[in-house]
Amino acid sequence: MPGVIELDVGFNYKGGAHRTPVNGEGCRERCTKSRRRHRGRPAGLGMVEALYCDVRFGSSSARFTTAFARRGLIAEYGISWLLPRLVGHSRAADLLLSSRMVDAEEAFRVGLLDHLVPTGSVLDAAVAYAADLARLCSPAYMATIKSQLSNDADGTYTDSVTRAEGLMFQAFRASDVVEGVAGHLDKRPPDFPSLPVRSSDVPL
Repeated sequence: MPGVIELDVGFNYKGGAHRTPVNGEGCRERCTKSRRRHRGRPAGLGMVEALYCDVRFGSSSARFTTAFARRGLIAEYGISWLLPRLVGHSRAADLLLSSRMVDAEEAFRVGLLDHLVPTGSVLDAAVAYAADLARLCSPAYMATIKSQLSNDADGTYTDSVTRAEGLMFQAFRASDVVEGVAGHLDKRPPDFPSLPVRSSDVPL
């Protein structure tokens, strides 16, 4: 069946981006519960939900459509803000005004999909990606990077650099960078701490 899986990086775990378990069925269950999954063809609100996510995986048989104009509806739920930021203004106008069906190859080419995988392999690819993040990446600084992406989206380059310099010096004084470098030098996965319980964000 055609399908697309979207992962919201951080995965909205109740206790934040916990690191265990990172392999096997535990990771599969955790990812399955926390991702948004659409089988068939994300259309209208289903497509908007896909755009809410940070990372989108789709099979080669996935299809997308905004659908709104062909149903006599407006561009709903903020898609007129989200879509141009992903694919550019003119492509967003094309997809919204025509409401035409977009196949997986085009979706991947224009940025609606980040990972295009063979039909039947989408869940495995998404779980492997999530496990890789959990095993190798700092939960605290993935959260910080997500905040940077959000805060800098509509600001200036200069403001982004200024904020990044302050965050960089904070990171230099934290334990995660020590562990990250040690893991790299020792050729082992780093053992980063989890985020605090019930927290999925790090205040800046």
